[in-house]
Amino acid sequence: MQPRAGLLASGTFWVMFACSSSSESESSAGSSESSSGSSSDSEESSSSDSSEGTTTSTTETGPAGPSYTAAYVAGDPQQLQIRQRDDELGRCTWLVLTDDALGFLAISTPSGWSPRTAFTNENPASCATNPASGGMREVTSAQGSVTETAPGTVAPCTIDFDVSLVFEADDFTTQMTATGIAVEGCDG
Repeated sequence: MQPRAGLLASGTFWVMFACSSSSESESSAGSSESSSGSSSDSEESSSSDSSEGTTTSTTETGPAGPSYTAAYVAGDPQQLQIRQRDDELGRCTWLVLTDDALGFLAISTPSGWSPRTAFTNENPASCATNPASGGMREVTSAQGSVTETAPGTVAPCTIDFDVSLVFEADDFTTQMTATGIAVEGCDG
């Protein structure tokens, strides 16, 4: 049995399993431990105790990285908001698509939606509350795509995106990349 681990859009997860052998295949008392890492961000360890016939393996992945949420917001214009919360960098980034044709960003979007604006601030908690808190910076340029992977009644219900955003002031770039992100409120 091989342990499997990965980095999800929502953060880090741990994989742990135990295999038990039958009493006929148990051998004399003894134990062995091994540790290997596939990179500096990943560590895998396993141990065996043949007197008990149990093997335990744990795989850890590196820094959690950003998490993503998306929501449909009714109004005039209607909005599809994509939020990136990055606790490690202390930042919340918003990409807003609208159902009007006022977008100016070079981002391909699902039919009926256009990229209206993007902004970032230094308050990760604002991703769940108020985007205006924490010293907002406006986007100066962008490129990439947002793709609908499951339709909804009023907005896509699931989206994939790969977008690069450049912000004013420090001219820093934020990359927003995720697949299979559910859109809250997509069915009205």
